[in-house]
Amino acid sequence: MTKTQEIFISLLSDFLNEEVTEYNCDFPQNELFSLAKEHNLSAVVGFELEKHREIYEKLSDELKKKYKQSIGYTIQHSAKADMLYSEASEVFFECKIPFTPVKGCAIKELYPIRDFRTSGDVDFVTEEENIEKLKSAFVEKGFSMPEGAHTPTFSKHGCHIELHTCFEGFNEKIPLKLNSECFCEADGACVNLTGEAHLVYMLSHIAKHFRHGGAGIRMLADIDCVIRKRNVSEETVLKLSSENGLEEFSKCIFAICAAWFNTPFENEYNISKESELYQDLESVILNGGTFGFSNGDRGMRRLTHELNNGSSVNSKIKVKAFLKYLFPPRDVVRNYYSYSKKHPSLIPVAYLHRALNGVSKNRKTSLNTTAEIFSADKEAERQNRIMKELNIK
Repeated sequence: MTKTQEIFISLLSDFLNEEVTEYNCDFPQNELFSLAKEHNLSAVVGFELEKHREIYEKLSDELKKKYKQSIGYTIQHSAKADMLYSEASEVFFECKIPFTPVKGCAIKELYPIRDFRTSGDVDFVTEEENIEKLKSAFVEKGFSMPEGAHTPTFSKHGCHIELHTCFEGFNEKIPLKLNSECFCEADGACVNLTGEAHLVYMLSHIAKHFRHGGAGIRMLADIDCVIRKRNVSEETVLKLSSENGLEEFSKCIFAICAAWFNTPFENEYNISKESELYQDLESVILNGGTFGFSNGDRGMRRLTHELNNGSSVNSKIKVKAFLKYLFPPRDVVRNYYSYSKKHPSLIPVAYLHRALNGVSKNRKTSLNTTAEIFSADKEAERQNRIMKELNIK
């Protein structure tokens, strides 16, 4: 861990603990801002640095301006997201359709400063049978529907809503196992998760990101906030985690939270800082950005999923990953090209359509993915080790 990363974690810990820690001024300020921005936490870091006048006064005028802009933009985006959440909730209430808010929109109230919990989308879970009715209702309320979105998505005020039809586990094909005890009493159409269930949902979401390249430190800050503010039962969390194949992963994430943020757990969760697993996790979380994509994107992900537990990358695995990229399963193609879903005889046309888009519209993405497949050996092997150790393969 670099000095800059240590300061970054310490400032975030101060924010979560609502404390002020003294720092040595000798660390690269531009590097700190870049790291904070990459994790979408520059508002938090700027806010915390202002408490350290000796450090803050030594910042360049340009950096001070960047931090102030980050705080302003973050608050502005939060206000837009709040407006979107309010208008979307009204649609559910008017349609008398139950929904459950998850992730950012359900967590921000737990943050020391709610507006500093950044988010890209507002996420709701509802039954699949409600989607078509909701599409019409959202459009009537002035929402637009971006083309090509795999998940039903609606846009307004420069923000997006995503409608999910299940509580996804770390493997998208297998939903989380949640029973009636995982839900609070309904407030009209809004049915909230208990603190324990929401924590396990977030842990499964983090695990899913690890399977796809990594997860950022903001996701761990979310875990910390739920533990601090929702008065959750760790016994219930671990039981629910175990039922969903996440017990080892949850304990490991709790250990990292305890080490970095002093998260107030009743039980002790330890992981040796000298272990290969800790080093791998530290690298993935701190170097991957908000969602882990800086560790590698589609190509690295495809390469990782071709590795068996403990195996190393070789030419055969690279070729296999590349061929699967060129010729994905039929269901994948049918989801992106709806005409082939309605008319199965057009599936070959859909494959050709995909290939043409790959060399025209998505040329840069296609080239980057191919390059990663044939070069991201170390990153893929590291991801494979993490998934093996934490049983999230």
